[in-house]
Amino acid sequence: MKDIICIDFTILNENELKNLSAEYGFSYEGLVDFKKKTYAKVWFTKEGVSVAFTVIEDNAFKIKDFNKVRMFNVFLEELSLITPYQVIAEPVVFDVDIILEKIFKYGKDSLTIEEKNFLDNL
Repeated sequence: MKDIICIDFTILNENELKNLSAEYGFSYEGLVDFKKKTYAKVWFTKEGVSVAFTVIEDNAFKIKDFNKVRMFNVFLEELSLITPYQVIAEPVVFDVDIILEKIFKYGKDSLTIEEKNFLDNL
């Protein structure tokens, strides 16, 4: 997750927020606004998209479990649009010599059901 930046608003003052906004191109006013809204930490992508957050103990949202990380809805919507990775099953080709070598080294109990069926149907 090297492309995610975590900003801890509980330890950064306004000058540090200015430096941070200049370094990453974030809106200074936006960062100050996040700090005023009682966010403790906010995770951003390098493009400035807010990903997740925590709040301070005495927060304006009246959230009791303030240490819990919550996702921003915008980021959840973006995640829902990502195409899932798919595994395409390749056909398994059995080789008698390889199976016999496996039996010799590890015993016949090491065979898979598929390998046993293959040998039974020779």
